[in-house]
This record gives sequence, C-alpha cells and structure tokens, in this order.
Amino acid sequence: MTRMRHRRYLVLLLCAVMAVTGTALLSGTGAGAAAALDPLGPQGMNLTQAFTVTKGSASTVIAYVEGGINWQLPEASGLADHIYINAMETPVPCAALPCRRIYPTTPLDDDANHDGIINIHDWDSDPRVHDSNGNGYLDPEDLIAAFDTGVQATMDHDGDGYPGDISGYDFYDNQPDPATVDATYSHSDDQMLNTLSMCPACMIMPVKAGAEALDATDTLAKAWLYAAQAGASVVTSVTADLGYSTFMRQTIAALTKRGVAMVESSNDFDSTDHQGGMYWPGVVPGNGVVADSSNTKWIRADETSWGTHNMFSVAGQGSTSASTSALGGLFGLVMSWGQQQYAAGHLSQPFTGEQAIQVLRATAKPVTDTSLAWPGAPGDWSLQYGYGIPDMYAALQSITAAGSTAPGSAAGTLAPTATITSPDWYALFDPQTQAGVPVAGRIHAAAGQGWQYTLEMGLGAQPASFTAIATGTGSGDWQGNLGSLSTASVPKSFWNATFAVSQTKDLPTSEQYAVTLRLRVTDTSGRVGMDRRAINLHHDATLLPGFPLRTSSSGESQPALVDLAGTGRQDLIFGTTDGQVQAIDPATGAELPGWPVSTKPVSLLSPEPGVNPGDEPILADVAVGDLFNTGHQDVVATTIDGSVYAWDDHGQLLPGWPKTLDTGVSAPPIPRPKLSYSRLPAKGAVAAPVLVDLNGDGHLDIVQAAWDGRLHAWNAAGQDLPGWPVKVDFPTPPSVPSGYSLVNDQKLDATPAVAYLDGRDKPPSLVIRSQYTMIQGAGIQPLGYSFTFAYNADGSLRPGWPVRLQSIIEFYGSAQEFITEGTSSVAAADVNNSGRDSVAVSPDFGVPFLLNGAGQTTTTYAAAGPGLAQFLEPGGLQNLLSGPRFPDVPAAFTTSGAFGKLLGGLKYAQAESGAISLALSELGNNTGNGIDEYESVYNANGGGTSFGYPATRQGLGFLSSPIFVDTDGLGLGGVIEGGDSSAVMGYNAVGTPAAGFPKFTTGWNVFAPAAGDLLGDGHTDIVTTTREGYIFAWSTSGKASGNDQWWRWQHDERNTGNYGTVTRPPGAVRSLSWSPGATTASFLAPGSTWYAGTPAAYLVTAQPSGVTTRVSATVAAGSTQRVAVPKGSTAVSIQAVNAAGLLGLPAAG
Repeated sequence: MTRMRHRRYLVLLLCAVMAVTGTALLSGTGAGAAAALDPLGPQGMNLTQAFTVTKGSASTVIAYVEGGINWQLPEASGLADHIYINAMETPVPCAALPCRRIYPTTPLDDDANHDGIINIHDWDSDPRVHDSNGNGYLDPEDLIAAFDTGVQATMDHDGDGYPGDISGYDFYDNQPDPATVDATYSHSDDQMLNTLSMCPACMIMPVKAGAEALDATDTLAKAWLYAAQAGASVVTSVTADLGYSTFMRQTIAALTKRGVAMVESSNDFDSTDHQGGMYWPGVVPGNGVVADSSNTKWIRADETSWGTHNMFSVAGQGSTSASTSALGGLFGLVMSWGQQQYAAGHLSQPFTGEQAIQVLRATAKPVTDTSLAWPGAPGDWSLQYGYGIPDMYAALQSITAAGSTAPGSAAGTLAPTATITSPDWYALFDPQTQAGVPVAGRIHAAAGQGWQYTLEMGLGAQPASFTAIATGTGSGDWQGNLGSLSTASVPKSFWNATFAVSQTKDLPTSEQYAVTLRLRVTDTSGRVGMDRRAINLHHDATLLPGFPLRTSSSGESQPALVDLAGTGRQDLIFGTTDGQVQAIDPATGAELPGWPVSTKPVSLLSPEPGVNPGDEPILADVAVGDLFNTGHQDVVATTIDGSVYAWDDHGQLLPGWPKTLDTGVSAPPIPRPKLSYSRLPAKGAVAAPVLVDLNGDGHLDIVQAAWDGRLHAWNAAGQDLPGWPVKVDFPTPPSVPSGYSLVNDQKLDATPAVAYLDGRDKPPSLVIRSQYTMIQGAGIQPLGYSFTFAYNADGSLRPGWPVRLQSIIEFYGSAQEFITEGTSSVAAADVNNSGRDSVAVSPDFGVPFLLNGAGQTTTTYAAAGPGLAQFLEPGGLQNLLSGPRFPDVPAAFTTSGAFGKLLGGLKYAQAESGAISLALSELGNNTGNGIDEYESVYNANGGGTSFGYPATRQGLGFLSSPIFVDTDGLGLGGVIEGGDSSAVMGYNAVGTPAAGFPKFTTGWNVFAPAAGDLLGDGHTDIVTTTREGYIFAWSTSGKASGNDQWWRWQHDERNTGNYGTVTRPPGAVRSLSWSPGATTASFLAPGSTWYAGTPAAYLVTAQPSGVTTRVSATVAAGSTQRVAVPKGSTAVSIQAVNAAGLLGLPAAG
C-alpha cells in the first residue's frame, strides 16, 4: 500500500513539474554546458539537441549508490538543490515559531515555495532547520539533523519500513544519513554531479552501501531495493561487488519488474573481467570513450572494460566511475521523457527500464572503425564499444515518434522489448555431455501488439554472422522457452581447441569458447527489440569426473581440501555469498551429512515479493583445523557482516559461537564529523580466520582481523585470550613527512600471518599490513607509504614495529578503498636457515619488502633493469605521457605473495602488474595501451629474479596469490595462480607454461587455487571456485607426496601464511578388521599427510582398560597395517599420528 502511494505521488509531482521543466533547476546547463560535455557534438551523444527536447524532470529520481555524499566539499553546493527529499518522511515546513511537527498528507504539502518541486529550499525559512554541518548553506543533511535524531531516527512516519529516510539511507552504518565521514572524499559528489549534468532537471537520491565502492553483497542489495521502493526510476551503482548472491539477483529481478533501469560499474583496469555491470542480467555496465589525440575520433578509454556484455560507450567519460554515473544520467533523461509521454497520454503503457535499454540500443551509433587502437567492428555491436555511443536526441525523438499526439487518437506503442533470461551470462557447457542448451526469454509488448522472434547463434565473442536456431510468433507480453542450441551444431575444432595465453592486449582467449546468442523480436510495424548473451562451449579432458560443479552464488572463498568424513578423499570446504559453508564430496558432488551450514539471516527493513535476503555472506576463505586435538577437523568461517562461526566436522555449531566483530564500533554522529582522510571502525571483515596456538596450551586458537580495527583472538570455546583483542594502532603519533597526510583508515582488510620471528621454539607472532597510509594528496600520487605491524603472542607490540614501507604509487579517492590503497597479506618463511622467520609484504603499488623480526628490511623483491629508477625520478610519472616508454617494471598491485621451492631453492612469488603500462593506462587513457601482467618469482633471500621469471600472465590478479605445486611429477616445482580473465595460470620451475596450463574458467577467481589429492589416487589435483559460480577440479601428473610447499592461499587450511608449518594430519584409519577378544587388528593404512607417506605411529586405545598404547607405523599409505591389541579387549579405537603430533580420524571396533 505504501509503495503504491509513493508511485501515485510521483505521478502528481510529474504533472506539476512538467510545466516548469527547464527553468527552476537548469541554471548553467544550457547549450554551452551540453557542448562541453559532448566535445564532438553530433559525432558524440548529441546532448545539445537532446536538451531542446527535455532536460529531465524533478519527478525522475536517479538513485546514486556508493560511499555517501560529502557535504563538506565546495562542489556539494551544486548538488543541494537536486538532492531528493522524501516529503512524506519530512515535517511540513514552518515559517515562524512556535512550530508544530506536522507530517504531510501529500508531498505537495511540503512545497512551501510553490515551485512544484520538493527540495531543500522549501525549508529555507523554517526556524527549526539550520546549517548543522557548518558548510555555509542549507542541505538535506540539515533536514536529517533537525528532524531525524534521537527517538525520531527510529520512527517511520511514511510507513515504508525505513525509519527516518528523509533523503536516502545509509546501509553501511544502518542510519538514515547517507553521508560520508571523510570530508576529503570527493568521488561520490563528483559522480553525482556527472549524473546531474546528463539529466539537469532530475533529482538525485544518495544511498550509501559502503565506506566507498567496495561493498558487501547484502548491503548492496538492500541499497538497490530501497532505491526502487522509494520511487527511483534509475539505480546508478558506482560500486564493486564483493561477491554475487541470490539476494542481489532477486533484487535486480524485482527492480526490472518495477520498471526501474539499473546501471552499474564494470572495471577500471583495462579488463575483460565480469565485475558487477558486466555480470548481472538486466543491468547495463558503464563504459566510456574519449577523444583520440587528433580530437576527431572516439576511442575506448584505457581505464574501462570490454567484453561480451558491453552495451554502451558514453562519450567523453574516461573512467568506469564517470562512465557509469553519466550513463545513469542518460537513462534518467530517457526515463523522464518516456514517463512524461505516458503521463500525457501519448503512450499506452508506462515507460520502463527495459524499454529505455531498447530505445538507447536502437538509436546508438555503432563504432565500426577497425583502425582504432581499440578497434570497432562492422555491424551494430562490438566487443570494445557494445552498441556504440548513445545518440540522445535520436533516442528522445524515437519516443516522441512512437507516441500519439493527435486529438482523440489512441495512445502510441513502443517497439517490443526482448530479453534472454537463461542460460546465465558466461555459463559453461560441455558438448560431450550436453546435447542441447535450452534458451528462455521474455518479450514485452503492448496488448494486441503482434510480433515474431528469431533466436540466433554465432560463434565467438564478436560473431561475423549469425544462424537462426528457433523462431516464434505471438502478441502482447510473453515469457517461456525460446528454443534450444544444439551443441552438435558447433564444430569440435571450436570447443575442443587448446586454451592458451592471449598474445595481444585485447586478451582474445578470455572469450575463446564464447558462443553468442541473439534474440530479435520484430513487431508488425517492423520495429525491432534485441538482446544478446554469451555462453561458453568447451570440453576439458583434464577435469575430474563430475566437474565443474555449479553453486547458487559466486565463489570468492576458495576451498580447503580436507577429509572431514574419513572417506579417503579430500572434501571441498568453502563459504558462499549466500551465507553457506559447503562441504562437498569430490566423488559424488554431493554435500556431506550435516552440510551445508548457514550463517545468521540477513534482515530486510521492507520486504519485497520474490526477494529472500538469505544469510550473512562469506567472502574470505574458511579455516579448518583440529581445535580439540581429537582427530576431528573443525571449520571456522567469517562473514563480511562481522560474525565468526565455528562448526564441528558434522556441521554442528560449537558452543560459544558465533562471535561478533564490533569492538569499539559506534554509529557516526549526525551530521557527520569533518574528518580528513579517515575511515572509522565498522562491523565487518574481509580477512580470513587464522588458526594457531598462541598461548602455548597445545590447542589451536582462532585469530581474526576485522573492520573494527582489531586483531581478535579466542580459544576454541570462544573466549578472548588474555591480552586480546588488540587495537592495531600507532603506539605514538607517527611522524608525517612534509607534504604528506596520514590516511587514518582504522579498518583491517588483510589477513595476518603467523611468523616465528624469534624461532620455532618460541611463541609465534602475528604480522599484519594495516590500512594506514601516508599520501601526498588524493588521486594517483607517487611515493606513498604503508605500515605493517607485528604483535607478540600476548598481544604486545613488538619492538621496531610498525614498519613504514614506501610504494611507487598510492591512489586515494579512487572509491576502491583497499584495492588502490593496497592490501597485502603477509607471507612468512625462514629464508636463510637461521631458525627465525622473515616476512614478505607489499605496500600499495610497489615492490615487496622482506623484513626480519626487528622490522628491518633485508631485501626487496624487484626485477633488475633501469625502469624503476627512471619511473621514480622527478617528473617521471608525468613524463610517461609525453616521453619515450621506459622498460616496464613489475610491481605488486592488489596481490599477496607466497614462498616455495623451485629447483630445490626457496623462492618468493607474487603476481605483479607493469608499473609503466598501468600508469599509461590510468593517466593517458586514450593511448590504446593495455596493462601488462606478470608472474614474478624471486630468490627468497635476495639476489634477483628466479631463472625464467617474470613470466607473462593473463589478467589482473585481484586479491590473488600463487601456490607452489609440482604438476608434472618431476619434483622440480611449479607456480599456479588465478586471475580475472578466464585463466588459471600454471608455470614450471623455469617459468614456461606447465603441461596442460593455462586452464579456462569462464571468468574470475580471487585468492588462490588449492592443491590436493581429491580422490586419494596419489596425484595432485588443482581446485578453484569462480565468481561466476563454478567449482573446477583438474587432475595433474603431480605426485600427492610432493605437494608439500605452499598448497593453498596463505599456505594451508589454517591460513597461517607460514611456510613450513605442518597443518595436514594423517588420514583416517579405514577398513578396520577386528573382533572382541582378538589380539591383532588390521586396517588400510593412511599416510602422514592425509593419504601420502607413512604415519609416525598409531594410538591404540583398548576397552575396558582405557589404556592407550603408541604403536609404530610399519607400512606406507594404502597398504595393510597390523597392530597388536591387548588380550581381552572388548572395544578398540585406532588413530594415526604424524611426526608433528597431528591426529587422524579414529576408527572404532
């Protein structure tokens, strides 16, 4: 009822505003401003002419979802008039004291100045409202401060379920003030102004989903849903999704059903990955074009993305953020005009987001110039530019032409809309096991409007031609099965071709197996609706039987490979963004008994039909270990919402759990404080849990770094260890160099490493890279600093720490928080056989440092060559744009490292990006340069790169790290790492591709693959999950007995990040043969590490005496072991123990 009331009021406002559109809100947005936005005029988006038709309407609300508005910036004054006010939640303006708090019956009750628009100026004379945030003028935050504090903040006056939502909402802090606390953060304001420049008379609804743009799946879905429920016509999400959940998918479907248009960011790093807008069906990704050096042609901006889901290229926008925010404004302009035409009776049906997509598609100008550095393509679509550059005048004119304006004539109709609803984008099919791919869709047309459809397929990501595979006819709205793609119609040479690393900058092999589906719907007037979708057809003979498996949500959390059930197989244990921890038997693909388990339910303030918010999402890897020294493995997982869980091996929640990560966290005040370069503690976590015995009692403890700025440590019962939690902070205020500012980011994003800095016979330390940095200002700046802290086992800060490390580049204010400001999980190893660990850590964008226990730098890991010195010399960063290109410099960016042996020597490996190519891409932006990516391997104790490295890799390793594993069985070692461009890379000991690598994944995996012997056959398998929702497992020729280096992200199942730590127990005792009274028992022997090697001994416990006897192991794994049992025993229990004292699962008889 409430939502219907909102829609009715918006129609009333629409009618009122139509008369004043182009006057009250349009100062500074005339033809000159439009020309400045569109420098090539008619060759661009034709905004100057478009604005002669409409400049939008105040009844058209564009929600902007990101890190919150900043009312302390000078440019924010240009937003105040255009920020949405929820009239029904805001008291009626009062002219003079005494004032009564009266709420309106219609929104127009709040229109104190009678201009037909509800904005802050209606409260200009209200004595209750003053400049509470001190920026020199009234703005919507002043309304919130006046009417939405104390008990009023809990009251929902308009009945929409969102208490106090006067002007948007903050789902990050769960408050009604969508403003940032960082008074220096300008990204949101800049993008909202950009949106407004495209639709000058529209209103902007700020919605805060995170500290910046890296946002949790549930807060993002809540933000999107709120925007639609509050009446937004367009949702513009300039965000980077920390996972893809069912909650998000259902929310997007609900927005589509409501008729809302949605645009979302793709990626900023010259990438083909499937971030957000490139992933979700029904969502339009933001991508842009800029003028080339001649200022006569458009070329894709180097920062933005490309791929099969590319749709529109916004002219004059150089970054993904700017492209997305501008595209939101363009959709607002189209939605506004369509809604006005419907309100005036010219169109027969309400104008929807799906219709806006079709209007922009049908009128866009394709980029067909194949000579561009990022080439266009013949036809109406290309990988680099999608359907092309929107022609806004043509789009608006097409809506006008569709309408009927003749007196007494019937309302007009638009072209039908066409939507492919399944299969999913990037879905993978094996032609050897699946004969057909069913294709479903939806067609929307006016009642009685006849149409016919053709479903087509084309080979490749950018097919030269299409072949019809199904046709049909109908009228009006329809949904159902469109037809089926016969996989036999696709040549074997296509889907069975060997996958290889791309040799050109446009990474063609990332789409090597793409088959494009295209749906064309033509009505009786010849008007066409169109949709397309790319899937993948590929057969990989190295996949284990039954793989890949499919999950209901994305797979950021990578599996721990552990035999939970004692089957002799290593089960896959991982979390999902749907809030489950799954435990999958690799032989059957089924869940183990008692699994999956779920986290706490996510709550919704206002329910929506068809939307289930699910449970708290899990982003990070789980940790698995024997918390009680029983031989049973326990599972620990942390949600991004800040809850830590511990379950036993049967999926039962352990007593004392979950724990909540909110120590010292409080909601920020309203109005927001004026803090510079700051992020306050918050409830949440993206770091993985770590298992380590901190207090020396022989039992594993649980360590967790969190957004509340603390390192937490609990015992298995969930009790805080003495001295913990620890606030990661400077013991005294740090000295800030002249010209620098301290970024006071108190959140912890990296996972701490366990390091035996004083030797393995001493208690361990925890080392963590904090988010504190020092910068020379916002934007891309040279020579920043980061800080790494080390704590003793009792929680005290180690002498000599924190350590300040210099980076090549620091980028504050990109909106990508720990991506461009750096997060690197520490790796520890004894690199010089001293008996003491050193730690490797990376600053933001720079070379990794190796530090000893005193915090001193002992070496840096950098490739030899003149490039670094030239890059860092005065003016070097700026000279890149005009001078000759320096030799590229591999440098760590968003990745972590690992230690392991190649050719018998200890190495350090990390994925790195080319500093020069990245700088050119980010700063030049119209050069057509790609970003070079490398797999770098260095001698662990210094001395430069390992022979054959750095090697070329495909794609950026977002939050990734390598593993060291031998996949060819030669025992020389190798390196495996994933990335964002459909490839899991594999290298042998000398840097050339390992046999059978790279592996195709359909998309993007983060963190690191895992290596283990899934089926217990003695061979090493490689396992990874992808953000597209697949679980891959490949067989290799590597020997399970040789998989002893660094086999998982942060080394092991406990996430210790410590090379040499033994975490894997013996396997289970299986096939026990013994009967009461017998003096000998026989069984199938496990190994010392699961089912490889030989255990140290067996613990034989006999009943009724209860005496345990240690019996030496005499045979290797897989052989029959016999042990003596005391005479007269009525029951016996036998379990293996290895040299590290770890216990395997017992067997009882």
